[in-house]
Amino acid sequence: MMRYVIFAAVGFVLGGILFSYYIPKWIKHIDIREKSPDHNPGTANAFMLAGSAVGLLCLGCDLLKGYVPVALAMQSLDAANLAFALVLIGPVLGHACGPFNNWKGGKCIAVSFGVLMALLPVDASVWVLILSYLAAVVLMRRQPNEKKTAYVYGVLAVYEGYQWLAMGRSAVAVGILGICGIVIYRNLSGMRGRGAEKDKIVQK
Repeated sequence: MMRYVIFAAVGFVLGGILFSYYIPKWIKHIDIREKSPDHNPGTANAFMLAGSAVGLLCLGCDLLKGYVPVALAMQSLDAANLAFALVLIGPVLGHACGPFNNWKGGKCIAVSFGVLMALLPVDASVWVLILSYLAAVVLMRRQPNEKKTAYVYGVLAVYEGYQWLAMGRSAVAVGILGICGIVIYRNLSGMRGRGAEKDKIVQK
């Protein structure tokens, strides 16, 4: 059990390094939390405010901080053990909490993709996520990005529920269900927070 906890803790620490916040600040001297409409330290804002080169660097780092700890864990731990769910959740929870940024984290999209990519070819959940995103882009064009993301991860949660109950893949499914819950919460809470800010501005 201790080895699973160690991998989960390492993933949490890596996840807590908000590359998409720090890299634009170091290279371009831009605070994307301050300048972006949603104040999110994420890859999309890095692209928008710091340019494509910096954005690609941020994307790569955010993917890798989810991919690396899980890929290493896949080589030395039993992915069928229920404790492996903690390993999957660790990087995403770290990004959501932002322990090195006054506990202000991000929306966890890139890091969760990295985690799911590390499960290939054992688990194909990342393809469910990609296809769901493509469907959301077509069907929910006028909806806020946070709502699209919540829908996409809701679809993934349903798929993982099937994997757990019908296919018996409990450890990975439980881990990904935890990831879905974190991502949905962070995106919907971010959308509500932005709405509250608009209401304050209108009232003023």
